[in-house]
Amino acid sequence: MKTKAWRRSAAALACLATAALCGCGKPFTSASFINDQRFLAIIADPLEASPGDPFTFSAVITNKDGSLYAGPVAWAVVTGDTLREQGQANIDPNDEYLQMPGQPGFAWLAPAAADLPAKFGSPEKNGYLVTVAAMAFENGDLNGASFAAFKLFIISDKPAAERDINPTIKYVDVFANGKQITPGTKGSYFAPRGTAVLEAQPEQNLGALTYHWFATYEDFAPSLGATQKLAPDADGGYAVYLVLRQSYFFEHDDSTKTRITGEDWRRTEVVFYGS
Repeated sequence: MKTKAWRRSAAALACLATAALCGCGKPFTSASFINDQRFLAIIADPLEASPGDPFTFSAVITNKDGSLYAGPVAWAVVTGDTLREQGQANIDPNDEYLQMPGQPGFAWLAPAAADLPAKFGSPEKNGYLVTVAAMAFENGDLNGASFAAFKLFIISDKPAAERDINPTIKYVDVFANGKQITPGTKGSYFAPRGTAVLEAQPEQNLGALTYHWFATYEDFAPSLGATQKLAPDADGGYAVYLVLRQSYFFEHDDSTKTRITGEDWRRTEVVFYGS
């Protein structure tokens, strides 16, 4: 049974998705410094699929200490294109999902081709650009303050080889003093005090990939590439997140374009010692 808090949250998702599209959102001291609960990414898997195909949505949300948020997440698919054109949106109750701790992400089945116009309006030449909205809760409390993010994805009849796809991170290696570090039994990398270097390798070469690095110390200086230096001023463990993005542009029938992003992510913890 849905709680009152969940019903209130689901009703607010469309408004929050609109705010996200307008560039509004939770302010951060630094775009790369993790010191609060925040969304780093929403993954749509796949990014583009045919009518009647399944999508799975998952969120990358951090706590202020750099750990992954494990609280409830409210999901909803926003119907129609009025969100893009008029800043308005509707939510179909059948497209709502409350993901509780330990549950998988939001699995959503795209309508069959014959049912799409009734739900999303007339198709464009490149298909349907659809929005999924996600809401998380401060300290995991459904009755507490909430914060939201959104993700654009595509339903189209394009051949599979022509669809927009997510990039994939093959690995992130960690080096110190020119030597590669082997992770410990719990997955953390232990490095002598100084500078560690993280090197990411994508699975595919999709062209214009962008690397977005985040970490749990304030003076972190993110690079714009696949290699990231880590040199905090104190011993201890530091969480580093990489969100790998591939940008695409959905061309509308009026020749305007909307940017969408395929994404993958990786969390790495480096523990410095020896000062």
